[in-house]
Amino acid sequence: MPITLLSGDDTYRVQRHLNQIRTQALQSPLGELGVQRLEDPTPQALLEAVGTRSLAFGCLPLLEVNQFCWFNRATKDTHEDNQLKNLLESLQEAAVDKDIWFVTPKADGKLKFTKQLKAILTPPNMEIAYAIPPFWDVQTAVALLLTECQQEGIKLDRPVAQRLVEANGFALQPLMTECRKLWVYTGNKPVTLKDLAVMGHLGEGTFELIRQWLNRQQTPQFWLALHEALLTQHPLQLMALLHHQVDYVQGMKIGLQVGQSVDEIANRLGKKSFFIQKELERFSGVSVERLTHLKKQLLQVDFDVKTGGLEPHLALDVLMAS
Repeated sequence: MPITLLSGDDTYRVQRHLNQIRTQALQSPLGELGVQRLEDPTPQALLEAVGTRSLAFGCLPLLEVNQFCWFNRATKDTHEDNQLKNLLESLQEAAVDKDIWFVTPKADGKLKFTKQLKAILTPPNMEIAYAIPPFWDVQTAVALLLTECQQEGIKLDRPVAQRLVEANGFALQPLMTECRKLWVYTGNKPVTLKDLAVMGHLGEGTFELIRQWLNRQQTPQFWLALHEALLTQHPLQLMALLHHQVDYVQGMKIGLQVGQSVDEIANRLGKKSFFIQKELERFSGVSVERLTHLKKQLLQVDFDVKTGGLEPHLALDVLMAS
């Protein structure tokens, strides 16, 4: 298997690619035993990890090396120069029985290690770089956002994507966060410029409120934040978001309850596996029973508001106290 250098300041695409590699490794017969991750390792620690032979015949374990120091600084002395030489030799030998990935935001091409590593990155070894587009290249940023949204099943057209890029910059991580919020708000329907205008009043704090509500974290600060949110938002807008979020989290939780894997849940909901994994972690303390109870309350309160039995502000207070 190849040695791969994965780099770039577009952390969203770097992380997405890395998650795909991890998922493939975890699905091998070795499972977690087939994945070794090193965070900012010393040269000696990396040399030992690379030099360890795999005993798993027929399986190629993943060695993931994050933020290795020699990508951003020169070797210090003769001892490190010798370590570098030994490491490069070991890397070429280890690539026979390991899948080795170096992950770094920036690999300084002037440094000895970077130069010599890139020299051996000929097929099947490779270099993959994900860069945020330059500030003048709006159309490339828009095209990247549309591609990522399509892969996650989020439907929006080019004018919406362009407005988001102009308002939030070119980095995909915050852009995709905004797109997911819009997707929740629209109930998995195509996002329009009108939705974007409405969501302009819904900040990250609104979604944090919903997360705290689902996790029963109604502190005094929670109620203060809710009061501030209602200064710019109609309670029915918030209630619509509550509906969507309860349905969404319930869909994930029920999938786990019936034995579905994260990949199966992601396929069913039209999302990426790594995103579903993060969401499950965010809502790990929310039970299916609580979600079912909240769903019943939402339906009842919605009926009461529509038939005039409850005023919207009071209805929202009843829900948020649950």
